[in-house]
Amino acid sequence: MHSQFRLKNHLLLVALASAYPAVSFAAGAARIEFVSGNVVALTPAGVQRTLSRGAELMSGEAIRTGDNARAQLRFSDGAMMSLQPQTEFRIDNYNYSGKADGGEKGFFSLVKGGLRTITGLIGKGQRDNYRLSTSVATIGIRGTEYSAQFSGGQDGVLNLATGEGRVEVCNAGGCVIVSGGESAIVTGSTAPTITAVKPTLSAAPVTNSQSSQLSFSAVENVDGAGVSKTVASAGMISGPGYTLVAAGQYDSSPGVSYFDSGTATFDSASRLTSFVNTFSTLQATSIGSTFTIDGVLGWGVWSSGTKDEGYGITSLTDIHYIVGKPTDSSELSALAAGNITATYSLIGYTAPTSNSVGGVGSNVQADLSINFGTATSTLAVSTDFAGTNYSASNVTASLNMSTGTMSGVGGGLSYSGFVAGANASHAGIAYTLDASVNGTLSGTLAFKKE
Repeated sequence: MHSQFRLKNHLLLVALASAYPAVSFAAGAARIEFVSGNVVALTPAGVQRTLSRGAELMSGEAIRTGDNARAQLRFSDGAMMSLQPQTEFRIDNYNYSGKADGGEKGFFSLVKGGLRTITGLIGKGQRDNYRLSTSVATIGIRGTEYSAQFSGGQDGVLNLATGEGRVEVCNAGGCVIVSGGESAIVTGSTAPTITAVKPTLSAAPVTNSQSSQLSFSAVENVDGAGVSKTVASAGMISGPGYTLVAAGQYDSSPGVSYFDSGTATFDSASRLTSFVNTFSTLQATSIGSTFTIDGVLGWGVWSSGTKDEGYGITSLTDIHYIVGKPTDSSELSALAAGNITATYSLIGYTAPTSNSVGGVGSNVQADLSINFGTATSTLAVSTDFAGTNYSASNVTASLNMSTGTMSGVGGGLSYSGFVAGANASHAGIAYTLDASVNGTLSGTLAFKKE
């Protein structure tokens, strides 16, 4: 029998809020309140760890539940969330300083699976500060509690139901408001519609250890295993019109390159296997980590590969790439005409590698801003490598308003990048950074516009 998980009145919401007050988690976004079965977290760099009760999740991390596993998250703004088995959920961009001051934000992605959530303070005052994205639609809150189930993929089915308040679900086909007790469904690119069908989230018995608590997780399933090593999102589709930027070793020399107007080929896991344009053919022979976001950007590492420009084969080693379709020049012109300055948040990266020293970098941080009026970008990058922090800040570049590409050099940093998505919603950058005795670091950065 399926649990309806409908909060019957506001008194119960008050009780839940009292039991789980908003707290400050230092640098953390959420804490694991309950876990059963095999549940793991993955950093944007693909580093994986097993989660247990009390573990913290950071902004940018993903969480995965195994075949029959489940987890309960408590966010620092007081929100509660329970994840169903075989669920992939990502904290894209989270910020909460302890009060709703306008700077708070909670942007999340449900890659696949199911969840139930009671929202917290983020989004109460400014609804645009909260968003749950899938590859077929985006959910915004106008209320308090909802559940969602998503099959995953570009043509997946999203089914959601509102318990209290109202939820807005939107895609390119339009938006619908889902009030308390109502449900909606989205299939692929079709417009959202109200339906009588509700998400079929599985229920589980309450154990003795849970029965004495006001346990949000008591309605979920138990036990299981199953782990994947790749953070997935909306898949990348093979075809023409892509731009690729890459950093790493070309033969024996580190460097950064960009390749535009090419045909990108992805496998079933959205791993880039080749890129071909008029001048170059790049082919992977060994592929490492791979990531995607919103079906707009794909990035990862080729452990080895080749580049053929018609006059000889260049070997590629530890090539960090990021690929996507650049923003249309007409949209860039509109941003320029509006004299728009945009700030971008780091949502993913590859762990930097050195051309001369083993190991990978950690604690990657980056900030990107683009002034479309002056067609310039400004980038700051910082990473720890071999016990030392290396950084460069305020490195500017010109933005080509026809191709959406940019390249800049300064302070030991060299980078090439591009803007992608509608109205330059995303940006991808490949870079090298001088690490002194530790050689030259290479990596990629994925950004999303705030």
